[in-house]
Amino acid sequence: MEFLIVIGIAFLVIVPATYFFLNFSRESAEEITFYQFEAIGRDIVSTAESLFYSGESSKTVISLRMPKGIESAAIIDKRELVFNVSTSSGYTDFVFFSRVNLTPSASCGGSVCALEELSSAGVRNIKLTALDSSVQIEQGS
Repeated sequence: MEFLIVIGIAFLVIVPATYFFLNFSRESAEEITFYQFEAIGRDIVSTAESLFYSGESSKTVISLRMPKGIESAAIIDKRELVFNVSTSSGYTDFVFFSRVNLTPSASCGGSVCALEELSSAGVRNIKLTALDSSVQIEQGS
């Protein structure tokens, strides 16, 4: 009987501790992913602005590691870079504002232009090229 009581108390301690540990681990991983998207967005926008102010035909290729959870990437009204990310609580948009016009490599209709090259997880090389009135974002080599 004493053995069963000890085992019961051990389960009462182990089960909630495991739940809290797994929950904390999941939340930490999600927070790290959020910081990665923040860094990627800031990196793209700051590089684009720097290239634009350097002059037409300035080019660079940046290597980005897109985290899991990315659903789509788009440019809205040529000034907003938006990442739509799937999280445990739904979908979240990360929006980055640029002081220079951003354009995708493929033509797009309307004010929303999809960035297919940034819409999936994994390592991506992105080529940024300063044009006359904008910075073009395309798949790099």
